[in-house]
Amino acid sequence: MTGARTVSWPGSVKWPDSEVPDLSTDASSTDVINFVYDGTSYFGSYDLGYNKTEIGFNSAGNCGGDVGSCSFSNSAGDLMLITDIGDTGAGTTPSCSYNGVSATELDSVQEPSDRWLYIFYLTNPATGSHTISCTGPSFNEISAVTYSGANTTSQPDTHSVQGPVGSDVSYSATSTVDNAWAVAWAYGGGTITAGANTTFRGTVLDGSSFADNDGPIQPAGSVSLNYNFSNSTTHEGFVVTIKPE
Repeated sequence: MTGARTVSWPGSVKWPDSEVPDLSTDASSTDVINFVYDGTSYFGSYDLGYNKTEIGFNSAGNCGGDVGSCSFSNSAGDLMLITDIGDTGAGTTPSCSYNGVSATELDSVQEPSDRWLYIFYLTNPATGSHTISCTGPSFNEISAVTYSGANTTSQPDTHSVQGPVGSDVSYSATSTVDNAWAVAWAYGGGTITAGANTTFRGTVLDGSSFADNDGPIQPAGSVSLNYNFSNSTTHEGFVVTIKPE
């Protein structure tokens, strides 16, 4: 099944508390609907989401300050996001890879009068421990995160640059598919902590960290990820919504 199918119910169909079920639209998903007929109306009940694979956090790590490559362990993730803090000024756009497979650049932004920030993605990254690498700029500071249950043929759902802004930041995204996750990465130096609706992934590196909303966005819609910074300098980064299988 290709998915993206919808159902229009006739007026004779009645639902508990008048709540019409939100049927799955993903390919190969399964919902079970039962009806009891009293001669006039069909009284429906339902169980939704059979065979649905949900996104889940898998692994996260970084290479430390100004280290162009390191070992990264991906136990079961099928989508990898990579960030790199590169040269100052115009800089040189890095090329990033994992296990020798090139990742695709999504976005870049410059911290005012300072270094450039980049984000990449890679579907179907190799499992196990392999080398993650970014080359090109004379300075590289690499972080990565992986997720399981992600769509491996069409990513991402949405992506955008956030900032630069001062003090604490709230990164907003609007997913277009059900059960997506929102993943952000913010940079700004100093001490950072996670705000509301935000779970940090991996260790903080030089005032930067990956974070996500730790659950499906259902139904599709807006979500905010929040970072609290100890300093008032400008902060910038990225937010990506990722599609489920």
